[in-house]
Amino acid sequence: MKKQTMKNKLSVIALVSGLGVSAQASTIVQWGVSGGDGTIVTANANGDKPTSYSSTYISPADGSSGYSTSVAGQTREYYGAIGPLANVFGINQGGGASSTDVIQMVYNTGGGGGSVESMIAWKSADFLTSDGDLETFSMEFDTRGGSTTASYLIETSAGWYQSDQTFANNGFTTINSSIGALTWSAYSSLGVTGAGAVPADTADILSVGAYFSSTLASGNWTGAKLQYFQVTASPVPEPSSTALLGLGSLGLILRRRR
Repeated sequence: MKKQTMKNKLSVIALVSGLGVSAQASTIVQWGVSGGDGTIVTANANGDKPTSYSSTYISPADGSSGYSTSVAGQTREYYGAIGPLANVFGINQGGGASSTDVIQMVYNTGGGGGSVESMIAWKSADFLTSDGDLETFSMEFDTRGGSTTASYLIETSAGWYQSDQTFANNGFTTINSSIGALTWSAYSSLGVTGAGAVPADTADILSVGAYFSSTLASGNWTGAKLQYFQVTASPVPEPSSTALLGLGSLGLILRRRR
């Protein structure tokens, strides 16, 4: 009897483990690759440069400077905003680590120094897979001049949030952040509406992205250069998997009672 009970337990454990493997995190947003990619563009190309965020792509047109917006496993089209005026928001050839390609969000100060803020985002309609609970954020960025800090952004049905954790430019070193290590506050810059004091619901995601703030004491250029950005999430459980897990647990309970 004891051997049979142990066998039943192991069967249920195997069932649960199998379901866990099938529900591992999936990439929902990715631009570039970790370590950089030098094959994304053939020459520099700008997209739109709005000072207020909207639901219109600001990435360069498909095919511009060899830039393909339809690449398997990547989300090449993006949204965003940058301020003040007289700035650059586009793809740059060889602007990253080891001459890899980047998205530049930079400002020509005219030699006297200055500051610029920018944001980049991807909407759930463009996610690679069905969005569930967020799990991780990763990015690699540097500054064009001066210093740059970054934070993560999410949009829920309540509005926009910004991570309380900020990250300084670090020569494109990879920054990995689990969702459990992040806390959130309302974000209301560049024309978006903040969510107020409502806690962020990381299972109710409409957009993900990053916010950058750059400052230059003197000189011409400042801003952010992003060579890699990725967000992962737990896939929504399949109804059949949930039902199977319930049946497995029920079977164990019934066998124990017998």
